Amino acid sequence: MGVATVQRAVDGPLEGVRCKPYDYTGKWIVGVAKWKELVAVELRRVRGLGTRQAAKEGFLVGSPSKGDPHIYYDDGVARLPGVGKSTAANLASGGIATVHDVARLVAARADFSEFEARGLCRSTILKAVRGWDRAGDAIVTRNFQVVDHRKADNPYQSRFGNAWEAAIGKAKALRKHECVTHLWLHVLQETASVFRGTTHEDTWMVYHDALTHLTDKSTAEWMRTHDIDGAATTEEEQAIFRRWVLPVYGLNNDIGGGRYASRPVGNSPELMPLDCNLFQDLDFAVNYHVAVSKGLADDNPAKFSRRTPKAAAETFKRIWTLAPDSVRIVQDVTRCWTTHLHQIREARGCMVPGIGNHNGRRRVLGVHKHGGHRTKKPRAATMLLHPDTQEAVQELIARADEVWARKRANRRQAAAVAAQPPP
Repeated sequence: MGVATVQRAVDGPLEGVRCKPYDYTGKWIVGVAKWKELVAVELRRVRGLGTRQAAKEGFLVGSPSKGDPHIYYDDGVARLPGVGKSTAANLASGGIATVHDVARLVAARADFSEFEARGLCRSTILKAVRGWDRAGDAIVTRNFQVVDHRKADNPYQSRFGNAWEAAIGKAKALRKHECVTHLWLHVLQETASVFRGTTHEDTWMVYHDALTHLTDKSTAEWMRTHDIDGAATTEEEQAIFRRWVLPVYGLNNDIGGGRYASRPVGNSPELMPLDCNLFQDLDFAVNYHVAVSKGLADDNPAKFSRRTPKAAAETFKRIWTLAPDSVRIVQDVTRCWTTHLHQIREARGCMVPGIGNHNGRRRVLGVHKHGGHRTKKPRAATMLLHPDTQEAVQELIARADEVWARKRANRRQAAAVAAQPPP
């Protein structure tokens, strides 16, 4: 998920927008080198498929179905009755490899000298001729073309063309993984989409704190040699790498022995608007909708749920169309890239306690204390509701009315009993 602030006109107001999310629920993000390794393993598997399995998976097209009684001219000579593997191998050594070659033997029944000169003995030749005779009318011309993608250097590209990478990503060996380049291309393409028609249509940039797979050398090299459409490029201005906000002028070069040169230092929630604190807005809205739709049946498509990872992912994507809103996006993007950035600069690049939510090893003692009086800011009085919640809201109102009517009836009954004179 990502957010941006855009400006439709030079003197116009800032507008917060949400980018289309990229769902990789249930998958592991891997680097370029690991992805190439997984692809190579899958390509080797496909090249080694047997005829039946290759036909089943679609990498052998046009092969005769099991039980086909016909013998085709381009079939191997072993398809003829009485011609076994050994005889077929001997015939092949003499230039008789297919049924079509045997037809030449049949045409020369009276004189096999040409074939005997190639080292074929007469008994072997006669086996092929007798096999032809026994096959009879079963020998026909093939009226379909056989395409064997296994023979290509890249069977997937041979079969699927330019869509081969998407197709191989669905293979069993790769379906639980996602290459970081796919994620990064989505980030850039979606960013370009939301900035289209704005004052920064050609000058937009993206920021993401350092992920191991993003700062990997193979990924960085890919960024320098590809554009946002994933096509190879040699022009630096078109390369993906220039769209990423990174330290310049040698900043960070002397940190960690050069490890952080020309790259972010790592986990930086203080510069990530979603981490600070737009995800909290989204999470609150999700929980609100889950509570509102709790009474709906589990199979009702209008229900919001977090019961399983898949259900939770779908719920978050649906609520993402509502929250966080434009005002909150502008607030947090502006805060991260003005106030927080100035504070980091004043601290000479060090982490500033209190301006981001750092957990784990980087948690600072004394900043996140428990206990004591805490004043919470009041939440908005209204909550935008997803259109799918209308049914649930009406049901809640009906239940509330029913409860209120029952309580009111009970009170009236109690009041009537109290008003009766004692016996």
